[in-house]
Amino acid sequence: MAITEFDVIRMLDKMRVEKNITIINFTNGIISRRTYSRLISGEAKIGLTELLRFVDRLGVPLLEFLTLAHNTVFLENIHEYEFQQLIYDHRFKEAYDKYYNKVKTATLRTPFSAGFPLSIPILEEKVGIITRNELIQILHEKVDLNALLSNNLLTDDTIEVLIYFSPFATKKQITLIADYLYDVLINAKGIIIGSNLEQCTMKTYTLLLNLLPETTTDKKRVFECVIKALNFVSKAAVIPDDIDLLYEVKRIHDVYKFSDFVILHLMSALKCVDSPRFNKHKKELFIEKNVTLFINQLSIDFNGNHRKPLIQEIIEDAQKVLRSA
Repeated sequence: MAITEFDVIRMLDKMRVEKNITIINFTNGIISRRTYSRLISGEAKIGLTELLRFVDRLGVPLLEFLTLAHNTVFLENIHEYEFQQLIYDHRFKEAYDKYYNKVKTATLRTPFSAGFPLSIPILEEKVGIITRNELIQILHEKVDLNALLSNNLLTDDTIEVLIYFSPFATKKQITLIADYLYDVLINAKGIIIGSNLEQCTMKTYTLLLNLLPETTTDKKRVFECVIKALNFVSKAAVIPDDIDLLYEVKRIHDVYKFSDFVILHLMSALKCVDSPRFNKHKKELFIEKNVTLFINQLSIDFNGNHRKPLIQEIIEDAQKVLRSA
């Protein structure tokens, strides 16, 4: 989200009032009172020099001031975050009942709204407003894939759009997206930037792992991605996004059968979350064979014979495959 000039001016005046600074004292030597009134009403624009002088007069660092302005806009539009979380959790009816009318035609303000042009029609298809064919047509009209993939800066906005678009992309488009993400993450031909860099990176790895089985049979390429993604997860603290990534690793395990520790680690993670979007994963994983495997591993752990973290076991098993590729 880019905060607007009016958001900045609102924050200036809000902080002026909080600090009990009169308009006369606040504007003295910077601009006239009349110009200040026009700024507050949105009839005039503020110059960078004037902004810096006002922030200095408030006695706060510029970064702190801009952060406060950003957070104020976020809190005023918290419904955008709540709507997006419901979509992520596949709670489509609740998202529709609570927020659809509010977000459908509103001016969207927060980073969470970046994917709304795609998530709103996806919601409409889920609740029966439009057909799947209509949804696919809408998504392909809204997404300029060539423009997205030509940018070597991968933003949280871009990854949101690619996540929503990929399930409806053609085989050729999926290959293009996978190659782009591979270049960014593995070949370092791009830079990931975002308001939450760790979460953005996690989602990028997850999407790449999701697309790999459809786009390549190159075992070396697959396991380079698996190892790098798992090394990132081992140092990250983004939950439940790491479950999404682990599930994609599990799908790769289903093909290559490289480590049962994937099953164990994913089952452990799923036991700690309660979200409808993971119900399918739980139903798939918590079957008798896997539960027996899980219980046997717990028995080994309790007897003090297992010290290494499960994710490290998976990484080492993946490295064995990579060495033999």
